[in-house]
Amino acid sequence: MSKNLTASDRKSLIRLASSLPAGDDMRRAILAGLSDTHFRAASRWINAAPSAMSLLKELGDLEELSDNLTEMEETVAFNFKLAAADTDITSQLDAVKKAVEGVRKAQAILESAQSILKMYPDDKTAARAVKDADVMVRRFRKHEANARTIVKRLSKKQAPPALTKAAKSLEAALKRLMVDSKALEVIPWSHPGAYAMDTRQHGMRYEVHFRLDGWKPEYGNNQAIVLVQNTASREGVLMSGDNTPFDLKKAKEYVLDRTRNWTGWEGGEDKQKARAQVAQSIARVLKDLVDRAYSWGGGARVEIRNNGLIVEGSYRSDLPKDGASAVGEYRYDQMVDEEIGAWKPKVERALKPYKDKIKSISYTDGDKSWIYTTVTLK
Repeated sequence: MSKNLTASDRKSLIRLASSLPAGDDMRRAILAGLSDTHFRAASRWINAAPSAMSLLKELGDLEELSDNLTEMEETVAFNFKLAAADTDITSQLDAVKKAVEGVRKAQAILESAQSILKMYPDDKTAARAVKDADVMVRRFRKHEANARTIVKRLSKKQAPPALTKAAKSLEAALKRLMVDSKALEVIPWSHPGAYAMDTRQHGMRYEVHFRLDGWKPEYGNNQAIVLVQNTASREGVLMSGDNTPFDLKKAKEYVLDRTRNWTGWEGGEDKQKARAQVAQSIARVLKDLVDRAYSWGGGARVEIRNNGLIVEGSYRSDLPKDGASAVGEYRYDQMVDEEIGAWKPKVERALKPYKDKIKSISYTDGDKSWIYTTVTLK
């Protein structure tokens, strides 16, 4: 058979055999019909062809990884110059590992493709694999260098410039309003692996905490405000409280309102004295109200808290002492609404003279039929 075949015929048969699955009867027949020399060459070509295609597929996977690393690098660049893009790189801190793996894989593909091309210099698939692999090796070496620079920067806990600028501007604005600027403590902080919802990435979360010496809130932590920026997010600098983008005027107003009972502000002591007098007056009004409101065998009390910022009055009502378990949750909620509905107008009428001094009034029910009225002053 081989004596009657031209080189072109043999090449066509080899290509046909290479397209058939291993073990196929026709594949075996074609190879068996070729001479030993041609059989060995055909076998090598048939084995090489799918290998070269496999290398191209691996290069395609590396291309995707390279794109993801590029997007991660651009995200960091966005935050450090201040557009993040979605990426499969789940953490900026594993970028070096992925980049090194990419270099190794691309190098291995390059060596395999070069071996195939050496055996079959006319094979276009192998030639393409060599060219693409060479480009990929150089690309991943660049990714590795970029990733190491990023990790070095993050490891130094160097906050993004936008966060640093925002923190300095707020610090200066607050200090101008203080009796003693040393009472303000500004603390930088960072958390690795923080998740960003908008990009679905994990990055470094940088924070700047502002604390005032001697100030404590009614509830929660003692931070006057916290400025936050996640290097994996496109949102920029955010403010604690409402988690909105940083605005100097709004940030200052937030701090002054949250810490309005702190005497370290200019004029703070005078405001505190005036507020304390108002709190005492409101406490007397509430005491009179709750004393007349509580049922026989019940009780009433009033207290001033948080340096006169909050006045709370409470009384024991005619509600079932066992709460919802006595009448059912739906009925008990109705009874609470009815009780507070009748109580609220009385409070607001009595406190009308202090309307301009009051920030808010809230009403809640508690255990054992207690009703609470909380007055928060400005």
